[in-house]
Amino acid sequence: MSRPETCRIAATPADYQRYGIAKDEIAAREDGFRTRPGGPGTFEWWYFDAVLDDGSTLVINFMVKDIRGGRGIRQPARPVVTFELDRPDGTHVERALHAQDDFAFAADRCDVRVGACTFAGDLHTYRIHLDLDAVTADVTLTGQVPSWRPETGHILFGDDQPKLFAWLPSVPQGAVRATLTVDGGYCDASMSTRGSTSALGPTNMSITCSVMPMRQPRRSAGSASSPGGSARCSRAASSRSSLVGQRR
Repeated sequence: MSRPETCRIAATPADYQRYGIAKDEIAAREDGFRTRPGGPGTFEWWYFDAVLDDGSTLVINFMVKDIRGGRGIRQPARPVVTFELDRPDGTHVERALHAQDDFAFAADRCDVRVGACTFAGDLHTYRIHLDLDAVTADVTLTGQVPSWRPETGHILFGDDQPKLFAWLPSVPQGAVRATLTVDGGYCDASMSTRGSTSALGPTNMSITCSVMPMRQPRRSAGSASSPGGSARCSRAASSRSSLVGQRR
Protein backbone atom coordinates (compact mmCIF):
# COMPACT_ATOMS: atom_id res chain seq x y z
CA MET A 1 0.00 0.00 0.00
CA SER A 2 1.47 3.35 -1.05
CA ARG A 3 1.83 6.02 1.58
CA PRO A 4 0.47 9.56 1.18
CA GLU A 5 2.79 12.16 -0.31
CA THR A 6 3.18 15.70 0.89
CA CYS A 7 2.40 18.68 -1.32
CA ARG A 8 2.69 22.45 -1.01
CA ILE A 9 2.32 25.63 -3.01
CA ALA A 10 5.76 27.03 -3.86
CA ALA A 11 5.57 30.41 -2.13
CA THR A 12 8.88 31.03 -0.35
CA PRO A 13 11.48 33.57 -1.53
CA ALA A 14 13.67 30.61 -2.49
CA ASP A 15 10.85 29.21 -4.64
CA TYR A 16 10.49 32.48 -6.54
CA GLN A 17 14.25 32.54 -7.11
CA ARG A 18 14.27 28.87 -8.12
CA TYR A 19 11.70 29.42 -10.89
CA GLY A 20 12.89 32.88 -11.89
CA ILE A 21 9.44 34.37 -11.18
CA ALA A 22 8.61 37.81 -9.76
CA LYS A 23 6.09 37.89 -6.92
CA ASP A 24 3.97 40.77 -8.20
CA GLU A 25 4.62 40.62 -11.94
CA ILE A 26 3.72 37.95 -14.51
CA ALA A 27 6.10 37.69 -17.46
CA ALA A 28 5.08 36.66 -20.98
CA ARG A 29 7.55 33.75 -20.87
CA GLU A 30 5.44 32.14 -18.11
CA ASP A 31 2.88 31.44 -20.85
CA GLY A 32 5.47 29.98 -23.22
CA PHE A 33 6.62 26.39 -23.80
CA ARG A 34 7.91 25.45 -20.34
CA THR A 35 8.48 21.73 -20.78
CA ARG A 36 10.73 21.78 -23.83
CA PRO A 37 11.73 19.63 -25.54
CA GLY A 38 8.56 17.85 -24.40
CA GLY A 39 10.26 14.51 -23.89
CA PRO A 40 9.10 11.43 -21.99
CA GLY A 41 7.64 12.11 -18.55
CA THR A 42 6.27 15.57 -19.39
CA PHE A 43 2.94 17.06 -20.46
CA GLU A 44 1.76 20.51 -21.55
CA TRP A 45 -1.19 22.10 -23.30
CA TRP A 46 -2.79 25.38 -24.36
CA TYR A 47 -6.54 25.08 -23.84
CA PHE A 48 -9.60 27.19 -24.67
CA ASP A 49 -13.27 26.58 -23.94
CA ALA A 50 -16.34 28.76 -24.30
CA VAL A 51 -20.09 28.76 -23.82
CA LEU A 52 -21.62 30.75 -26.68
CA ASP A 53 -24.60 33.03 -26.29
CA ASP A 54 -26.91 30.41 -27.87
CA GLY A 55 -25.82 27.73 -25.39
CA SER A 56 -23.31 25.97 -27.66
CA THR A 57 -19.98 24.93 -26.12
CA LEU A 58 -16.65 25.18 -27.93
CA VAL A 59 -13.39 23.52 -26.83
CA ILE A 60 -10.03 23.95 -28.60
CA ASN A 61 -6.88 22.30 -27.31
CA PHE A 62 -3.24 22.39 -28.44
CA MET A 63 -1.13 19.68 -26.79
CA VAL A 64 2.47 18.55 -27.07
CA LYS A 65 1.54 14.85 -26.93
CA ASP A 66 -1.55 12.68 -26.80
CA ILE A 67 -1.43 11.09 -23.35
CA ARG A 68 -4.54 8.98 -23.92
CA GLY A 69 -2.44 6.18 -25.39
CA GLY A 70 -0.86 3.31 -23.51
CA ARG A 71 2.45 5.11 -22.98
CA GLY A 72 0.81 8.24 -21.56
CA ILE A 73 3.36 10.90 -20.62
CA ARG A 74 6.22 8.46 -21.22
CA GLN A 75 6.07 9.01 -24.97
CA PRO A 76 8.07 11.68 -26.86
CA ALA A 77 6.50 14.87 -28.17
CA ARG A 78 3.94 14.45 -30.94
CA PRO A 79 1.67 17.52 -30.98
CA VAL A 80 -2.07 17.31 -31.57
CA VAL A 81 -4.87 19.87 -31.89
CA THR A 82 -8.50 19.08 -31.06
CA PHE A 83 -11.76 20.88 -31.77
CA GLU A 84 -15.12 20.07 -30.14
CA LEU A 85 -18.41 21.89 -30.68
CA ASP A 86 -21.63 20.88 -28.94
CA ARG A 87 -24.87 22.53 -30.04
CA PRO A 88 -28.00 22.92 -27.89
CA ASP A 89 -29.85 20.46 -30.17
CA GLY A 90 -27.38 17.70 -29.24
CA THR A 91 -25.20 17.93 -32.37
CA HIS A 92 -21.58 17.10 -31.59
CA VAL A 93 -18.73 18.03 -33.96
CA GLU A 94 -15.22 16.80 -33.23
CA ARG A 95 -11.94 16.99 -35.14
CA ALA A 96 -8.26 16.33 -34.44
CA LEU A 97 -4.97 17.08 -36.15
CA HIS A 98 -1.81 15.14 -35.27
CA ALA A 99 1.54 16.60 -36.30
CA GLN A 100 4.69 14.66 -37.02
CA ASP A 101 7.35 17.32 -37.64
CA ASP A 102 5.34 20.40 -38.67
CA PHE A 103 5.05 22.28 -35.37
CA ALA A 104 6.70 25.03 -33.33
CA PHE A 105 6.37 26.28 -29.74
CA ALA A 106 7.92 29.53 -28.51
CA ALA A 107 9.51 29.49 -25.05
CA ASP A 108 9.44 33.26 -24.43
CA ARG A 109 5.68 33.78 -24.97
CA CYS A 110 2.49 31.98 -25.97
CA ASP A 111 3.09 31.36 -29.67
CA VAL A 112 2.12 27.82 -30.70
CA ARG A 113 1.78 26.34 -34.19
CA VAL A 114 0.72 22.83 -35.19
CA GLY A 115 0.45 22.56 -38.97
CA ALA A 116 -1.74 25.48 -40.09
CA CYS A 117 -3.30 25.85 -36.62
CA THR A 118 -2.03 28.58 -34.29
CA PHE A 119 -2.55 29.75 -30.69
CA ALA A 120 -0.82 33.00 -29.67
CA GLY A 121 -1.21 35.75 -27.10
CA ASP A 122 0.45 38.29 -24.82
CA LEU A 123 -1.34 37.78 -21.46
CA HIS A 124 -4.09 40.16 -22.58
CA THR A 125 -5.17 39.30 -26.13
CA TYR A 126 -5.16 35.77 -27.58
CA ARG A 127 -5.86 34.65 -31.13
CA ILE A 128 -6.57 31.08 -32.16
CA HIS A 129 -6.81 29.85 -35.75
CA LEU A 130 -7.84 26.34 -36.76
CA ASP A 131 -8.00 24.78 -40.20
CA LEU A 132 -8.59 21.03 -40.07
CA ASP A 133 -10.89 18.54 -41.74
CA ALA A 134 -13.69 20.83 -43.01
CA VAL A 135 -13.49 23.02 -39.89
CA THR A 136 -12.09 26.53 -39.69
CA ALA A 137 -12.17 28.71 -36.59
CA ASP A 138 -10.88 32.17 -35.74
CA VAL A 139 -11.14 33.15 -32.10
CA THR A 140 -10.05 36.37 -30.37
CA LEU A 141 -9.98 36.49 -26.57
CA THR A 142 -9.42 39.88 -24.91
CA GLY A 143 -8.73 40.10 -21.19
CA GLN A 144 -10.82 42.39 -18.97
CA VAL A 145 -8.79 41.88 -15.77
CA PRO A 146 -5.06 41.29 -15.19
CA SER A 147 -3.42 37.89 -15.37
CA TRP A 148 -3.10 36.09 -12.03
CA ARG A 149 -1.52 33.06 -10.38
CA PRO A 150 -1.45 31.63 -6.84
CA GLU A 151 2.01 32.66 -5.55
CA THR A 152 4.55 31.13 -8.04
CA GLY A 153 1.76 29.07 -9.59
CA HIS A 154 3.68 25.86 -8.82
CA ILE A 155 2.40 23.03 -6.61
CA LEU A 156 5.15 20.65 -5.48
CA PHE A 157 4.54 16.98 -4.64
CA GLY A 158 6.62 14.44 -2.71
CA ASP A 159 8.88 14.76 0.32
CA ASP A 160 11.66 16.28 -1.79
CA GLN A 161 9.23 17.87 -4.29
CA PRO A 162 10.41 15.92 -7.38
CA LYS A 163 7.03 16.41 -9.10
CA LEU A 164 5.18 19.62 -9.80
CA PHE A 165 2.08 21.14 -11.30
CA ALA A 166 2.06 24.82 -12.25
CA TRP A 167 -0.86 27.01 -13.29
CA LEU A 168 -1.32 30.52 -14.69
CA PRO A 169 -4.75 32.08 -15.42
CA SER A 170 -3.55 34.48 -18.11
CA VAL A 171 -7.05 35.85 -18.75
CA PRO A 172 -9.22 35.29 -15.64
CA GLN A 173 -12.04 37.24 -17.28
CA GLY A 174 -12.37 38.52 -20.82
CA ALA A 175 -14.43 38.85 -23.99
CA VAL A 176 -14.41 36.49 -26.98
CA ARG A 177 -15.27 36.83 -30.64
CA ALA A 178 -15.40 33.59 -32.65
CA THR A 179 -16.03 32.83 -36.31
CA LEU A 180 -16.59 29.16 -37.13
CA THR A 181 -17.17 27.24 -40.34
CA VAL A 182 -18.09 23.56 -39.99
CA ASP A 183 -18.83 21.48 -43.09
CA GLY A 184 -19.77 24.65 -44.96
CA GLY A 185 -21.99 26.05 -42.19
CA TYR A 186 -21.04 29.51 -40.87
CA CYS A 187 -21.26 30.82 -37.32
CA ASP A 188 -20.22 34.29 -36.09
CA ALA A 189 -20.56 34.51 -32.31
CA SER A 190 -19.82 36.88 -29.46
CA MET A 191 -19.44 35.74 -25.87
CA SER A 192 -18.00 36.73 -22.51
CA THR A 193 -15.28 34.64 -20.92
CA ARG A 194 -14.67 33.36 -17.43
CA GLY A 195 -10.96 32.89 -17.84
CA SER A 196 -7.84 32.08 -19.77
CA THR A 197 -5.34 29.97 -17.91
CA SER A 198 -1.92 28.48 -18.26
CA ALA A 199 -0.78 25.54 -16.23
CA LEU A 200 2.19 23.31 -15.58
CA GLY A 201 1.64 19.99 -13.89
CA PRO A 202 3.29 17.18 -11.89
CA THR A 203 4.98 14.72 -14.21
CA ASN A 204 7.20 15.94 -17.04
CA MET A 205 6.71 17.94 -20.17
CA SER A 206 5.00 17.45 -23.54
CA ILE A 207 1.77 18.56 -25.19
CA THR A 208 -1.35 16.61 -26.05
CA CYS A 209 -4.88 17.00 -27.31
CA SER A 210 -7.63 14.49 -26.75
CA VAL A 211 -10.46 13.43 -29.03
CA MET A 212 -13.68 11.60 -28.19
CA PRO A 213 -15.64 9.42 -30.61
CA MET A 214 -18.23 11.19 -32.73
CA ARG A 215 -21.63 11.04 -31.06
CA GLN A 216 -23.52 12.57 -34.00
CA PRO A 217 -23.03 12.75 -37.76
CA ARG A 218 -21.28 15.91 -38.94
CA ARG A 219 -23.59 18.89 -39.26
CA SER A 220 -23.13 22.61 -39.78
CA ALA A 221 -22.41 24.82 -36.81
CA GLY A 222 -25.46 27.03 -37.22
CA SER A 223 -25.36 30.60 -35.92
CA ALA A 224 -25.22 32.62 -32.73
CA SER A 225 -25.60 36.33 -32.27
CA SER A 226 -25.56 38.51 -29.16
CA PRO A 227 -23.06 38.34 -26.27
CA GLY A 228 -23.99 36.45 -23.14
CA GLY A 229 -22.03 33.22 -22.83
CA SER A 230 -18.79 32.40 -21.06
CA ALA A 231 -15.34 31.16 -22.09
CA ARG A 232 -11.83 30.46 -20.90
CA CYS A 233 -8.43 29.74 -22.31
CA SER A 234 -5.79 27.74 -20.50
CA ARG A 235 -2.37 26.14 -20.68
CA ALA A 236 -1.27 23.09 -18.72
CA ALA A 237 1.88 21.04 -18.26
CA SER A 238 3.50 18.75 -15.74
CA SER A 239 6.94 17.65 -14.65
CA ARG A 240 8.67 15.16 -12.38
CA SER A 241 11.44 17.61 -11.61
CA SER A 242 12.08 21.31 -11.21
CA LEU A 243 13.47 21.53 -14.75
CA VAL A 244 10.62 23.81 -15.77
CA GLY A 245 11.75 26.62 -13.57
CA GLN A 246 15.46 26.00 -13.75
CA ARG A 247 15.70 26.31 -17.49
CA ARG A 248 14.69 29.94 -17.27
